Amino acid sequence: MTIQFLTQQIAIKSLIFKSLLQRDTLQPFSQDIIEYANRAPLQILVHGKPKTGKTSFCKELAKMIDIVHIEPLILIEKAINKIKDFEENPPETDEDGNPKETLPDAISKVKENLDAGKEVPAESL
Repeated sequence: MTIQFLTQQIAIKSLIFKSLLQRDTLQPFSQDIIEYANRAPLQILVHGKPKTGKTSFCKELAKMIDIVHIEPLILIEKAINKIKDFEENPPETDEDGNPKETLPDAISKVKENLDAGKEVPAESL
């Protein structure tokens, strides 16, 4: 399969998806809304050799089917930057010596794994 063929197939499915979504939301029913909210989020993994256009493809795909494109390395970098900022500028403490603000749990887990020399598990992102 060529990239052009895949792109055309995605465009067709995107149009079908959008038309179904528009049709469904014209007269929303509470049960439909609840079912939609309880569905697992769409997750797509693209794998390939370096410099083959995976990121470009994912960004275009995200635009075409109106989804969010997330790059895990960027999330990890942001978490590391928050950790560094937190360590360089410790938060104020209350009269008992407890910090008034703490790192969010997800970022704390990332820090624990990095400090231990472990990989950052996907569920931490």
